[in-house]
Amino acid sequence: MHQRETSGERVGGRWQACASTVERSAVSRTGGTRLERMAHAGASDVTATAGDSDFVEYLERHLAERGWTVHDFCEHSGLRPSVVFRWRKGYRPDIGNARIMARALGVPLLEVLVKAGRLSADEAGAEVRIVPELDSVPTQVLLREVSARVEKLERSTADHAEVGV
Repeated sequence: MHQRETSGERVGGRWQACASTVERSAVSRTGGTRLERMAHAGASDVTATAGDSDFVEYLERHLAERGWTVHDFCEHSGLRPSVVFRWRKGYRPDIGNARIMARALGVPLLEVLVKAGRLSADEAGAEVRIVPELDSVPTQVLLREVSARVEKLERSTADHAEVGV
């Protein structure tokens, strides 16, 4: 339900609305605005794009491969059917629900995030390197790594010397 607020003035006995019209979602009986309720339900973006239809096709294909209905998927994932129906309308899952979906379907999270339009394919393919705290790495592992790097550096230096660089 939308409530329209306008400002204006009476002109000749009639109300004339000014150009500034504000439309906002009314607070429902359950509390919160429509957008707040959707965000809580895991449907955080309203805009429908080509990627959204790809996402719906992706979801439908995985459900069909398993012979699942939306309700079967919800039983496996723990998500509410209303969340999945919002996705079908063009809303995109938030990252938490994308993670739940990936686990339920047994697919990589990055794949779901790309199909949902949360990441580009380039972003998903970017190399991610997690560097541990050096204090947590055993000394022998550090020594092997340092030794391997020194050997690589020496080979590189020798190759450049042979070429005359």
